[in-house]
Amino acid sequence: MAGTCVTVLCPNGRRVVVTVTPNTSILQIIEDACKKEGFNPDQYKLKHLHRMLDISSTVRYAGLPNKCQLELVEADVPRTVENVTVIIATDSGERLTHDFLATTTLWEILTYHEECGKSGNLLPSPDSECEPVIVFTMRRIRGEELKTTTLRSLAIPSGKCMLRYSVSSVHSSKQTIVSTPLVKTRTSRQDEAEHLESKKQDTSAQASSQEKTRPEVQNIHPDKTCVQPRLQPMQQEQPSCQSLPKLSPDLVCSSQSIVSDVNHSKIDLPQPNTT
Repeated sequence: MAGTCVTVLCPNGRRVVVTVTPNTSILQIIEDACKKEGFNPDQYKLKHLHRMLDISSTVRYAGLPNKCQLELVEADVPRTVENVTVIIATDSGERLTHDFLATTTLWEILTYHEECGKSGNLLPSPDSECEPVIVFTMRRIRGEELKTTTLRSLAIPSGKCMLRYSVSSVHSSKQTIVSTPLVKTRTSRQDEAEHLESKKQDTSAQASSQEKTRPEVQNIHPDKTCVQPRLQPMQQEQPSCQSLPKLSPDLVCSSQSIVSDVNHSKIDLPQPNTT
């Protein structure tokens, strides 16, 4: 989501464009918009269409599309700095719980638990080439960034939250993560080239074997043309007169007698009286 931004409509009628990321909190958008126009961010909330947004949510979980339009709405009660119950989960399974102000940095929280002596060494020495890492809602805060990141900047103005604590090397593993796919792509390209080369050799071997097994075709002289004889159409036999069936004399006589009887019946009929 590179280049994602939102447009915030301020109470003075001006529109402010704020660049965001999927992990940008709603509270951070309010603070950036109010900072550009000179408003107090504690007195406003953010509204998208007809829905009020939770200030502790992020752009990813709020379901905000790219280049959407938001509106600053005056809050009923201004926000104040409150205590936050912070629970730190370590790799050993231990849970460190204490209340801090929302303006407390993550470095100060780790320092407090280290000074209490209940959790051991949470802040490694610089000579150890290790650094603490805090994970909150898919966001990793490590090293010097812990000194500037507060609970409020993480959109935790009040309530409770859980932070995941771990220790990693100062030399980030990003280089190995980035270089590993490059090595894989190179090897895959070599394998693909070898596969294509073997495929070409197989096709050439098949073509040569087919040429050897193909039967020889006799050369036909260009002057000699093969003429195929034409098939003559079959003549339909017409039936002859002799093939017609002859009527027997008895049938002929009976037909003539029938005709004469019909004529006599016409003569014997009474004539109508015209007078």
